[in-house]
Amino acid sequence: MLRGIKNTRPGLAIIEVIMVMVISGLLFIIAIGVFNSRKGIEASDSPRQVMSEIARVRTDAQQGLGATPPHDTSNLLGKEIFGVAIQFNGTKMTVYKLAQSRTTPYSISAYESYDIAMPYQLKWDNNPSYNLNNYGPSYNNTNISTIPGYAMGDLVTLVFKNRTGQSYAFTAPGSGIGGASSIANYTIIDRQGNLKMAFYLGSAPVSATKQYYVNFDLATPNNQSLKVVK
Repeated sequence: MLRGIKNTRPGLAIIEVIMVMVISGLLFIIAIGVFNSRKGIEASDSPRQVMSEIARVRTDAQQGLGATPPHDTSNLLGKEIFGVAIQFNGTKMTVYKLAQSRTTPYSISAYESYDIAMPYQLKWDNNPSYNLNNYGPSYNNTNISTIPGYAMGDLVTLVFKNRTGQSYAFTAPGSGIGGASSIANYTIIDRQGNLKMAFYLGSAPVSATKQYYVNFDLATPNNQSLKVVK
């Protein structure tokens, strides 16, 4: 009578197990490498994404785009499209679509708004205590508190006018458009200077692992550039 067949290759079975473990370990290491490489690509590409979003907002203004469906267009009754504002607010950019009243022409208001999240946990620095000798935002080669109408805690807000794309610097208290609400404030001398906004990756601006500037020459439409600080 035949008895149960015994495994006559115990050594080979152990080798097979070891090979499976080694291959699994190598695959894990490769996966970690790919993941880290992907993170590095995302980190290096994120500043360009920021620039692209700002350029898109300006293009929307130049094209004179109105309300985005399905937004309520009744907010535009008695008004004319004026432009688009973008506000630099911590981990996001808030976009306001602006209209000018026909009955009170000096009055400008937002008829629609939405947020754009900053990519890869980047943050905007709105601290007015920094100047050109340190890392931080500036306006006309000094700190951003020199933007007319600035109050402590205000956020920098750029307005791109309808069709022309002309750019103006304002500040606002974190919700709404602040000084951009009055046509009297749209002056070339005060509002079309050189604006440098700082954004970074890390827990604080001065100790950030990555630091960047976006430079705006507001006197020249479409003039923005990116600078890598570190």
